[in-house]
Amino acid sequence: MLFSNGSIILLFDKFYAADKSRNSRSTGLGLSIVKLLAEKTNAKSVAEINSDILTLRVLFL
Repeated sequence: MLFSNGSIILLFDKFYAADKSRNSRSTGLGLSIVKLLAEKTNAKSVAEINSDILTLRVLFL
């Protein structure tokens, strides 16, 4: 499994990369920008794992 319950909390942190062994040019900023924009619009960003499936949602309150 790529994500554990401990690492799922870090997904929205700046510069976080779950799998450091991959050759990727990712900056790790995408989900932190999602979180920032969600907060600015009174929404909430949520990540969940069920049966090894990662679900990302933005909840507009």
